[in-house]
Amino acid sequence: MRFPESTEMFVPIFDVLVSKQELVKIREMNAEIVKLMQLPDECVEELAVGKSCSKTELYYRSSWARSYLKARGYITNPKKGKWCLTEEYAYRANADQEEVRTELKNLARLRCKSEYVEGRFGYKWPE
Repeated sequence: MRFPESTEMFVPIFDVLVSKQELVKIREMNAEIVKLMQLPDECVEELAVGKSCSKTELYYRSSWARSYLKARGYITNPKKGKWCLTEEYAYRANADQEEVRTELKNLARLRCKSEYVEGRFGYKWPE
């Protein structure tokens, strides 16, 4: 089974945080990512194998995606287990969401060092 890479979650994480416009709990964010990416049940339920945690593979990879976006200044977690856009990206999202989405797609391409395939798992990038 192929799971979405953490980099494939950059834009869905952004979309969830833009739509909520408030602090979002990890569980709620992951549920929204599943809906946006139209992930099959197997992706949602399978435990992370060989990792030192008892979380699902989806949780594990979304954690890496959030950590990377936080390190790059896109998102922050002012309270344990709750996430939001940084002030800069909340402002930029209000001004031009499409520009930020494109920036995140390019970041994912650079991070993967490979061509990004859009629409994988049913998630369609906004035109």
